[in-house]
Amino acid sequence: MTPATEVRAVSGRGAMRDFLAVPFRQESPAGLPRVHPLRRMTAEALHPGRDPFWRHAARELFVARRGGRPVGRIAAIHNARHNEDRGDRVGFFGFYEADAAPDTTAQLVEAAELWLQRRGLDRIRGPVNPSMNHECGLLVDGFEHPPRILTPWNPPRYAEQIEDVGFTGAMDLIGYDLPIEHGERVETRMGAIIERLRSRVGVRFELLDPVRVEESADILLDLYNGAWEGNWGFVPVDREEWRHIARELKPLFLPQLCLLAVAGGEPVAFMLVVRDLNELLRHTRSGRLGPLTILRLIRGLPRLRTGRLIALGVDPAHRRSGVLNLLLWELVQRAREIGGERGEASWILDDNAALRGPIESLGLEPYRRWRIYEKEIDR
Repeated sequence: MTPATEVRAVSGRGAMRDFLAVPFRQESPAGLPRVHPLRRMTAEALHPGRDPFWRHAARELFVARRGGRPVGRIAAIHNARHNEDRGDRVGFFGFYEADAAPDTTAQLVEAAELWLQRRGLDRIRGPVNPSMNHECGLLVDGFEHPPRILTPWNPPRYAEQIEDVGFTGAMDLIGYDLPIEHGERVETRMGAIIERLRSRVGVRFELLDPVRVEESADILLDLYNGAWEGNWGFVPVDREEWRHIARELKPLFLPQLCLLAVAGGEPVAFMLVVRDLNELLRHTRSGRLGPLTILRLIRGLPRLRTGRLIALGVDPAHRRSGVLNLLLWELVQRAREIGGERGEASWILDDNAALRGPIESLGLEPYRRWRIYEKEIDR
């Protein structure tokens, strides 16, 4: 007889250890390149005293067990700033993992919905881990590609499991492969156009010093919030939260590819590229930060030549000037100069034509897709 599935809120260190362990207990189809964040990284992201996101948000964590063994988890998240900014009553779920048993997902979602409903919320959206400025979405296309740093990877069945309990797609997020080693094809395709843009726009590029990235945070934050204002699901980031993100990413920045675009003496765009830490975490099956993993990170991180374009902002007044095309062009050229191998630009809203257009003008096509789901909370 199969034991019953039981879902309980996380209380105490033992339950938290079970919550962190769930992803590393899940079975994945053979041959698919799954990588998870280290357990310590997830614990830090969920710690109310360490990430300033939790100053305006609350959460409850749940673990599903069967026969005493953890088989699933979910976080229910109330982001008060989102609802104040958007004027709605949406709650979120995140950090979702579950085995293939139908009742695991059903009971996890029910527990999250009940907690959100008690806080006066009427819709549930996700996954976000814990917000759209972090990992978010379920992977629905591109499973065969290795996940880049801070992008989710999940078995193909996860989307079906979520849809089976009533969720429907609300927005897709796109990832573009950047084949740096084939950059000459981009050069042949776009060289003449770029030269005309360069003479017309009059833009120059400055390197952003990752060591001093916190000092540059205010300039970048204004560009970022201005560029994303009005986009689906976006909530402006405050300075404390932005500086926290910058501090967390500082060891990962690729300094030669963190660029500020200046026109007429004013900053008009920026991009930040981080090393793909997942290249070094693929052999860390337990998710624990042991001595061997630490040694691998110390030795391997400076030599990494794969990366992810993780943040991008263009002043709305320059959105149609061609500065974004020039910024992307500069990225490809500089990546080739330092021996870059491959990269990823992600994630980008499916309906963001202003950003997708310049990217696809370089001959790039979407190669991975994540989906944010939503449903009314069952009463």
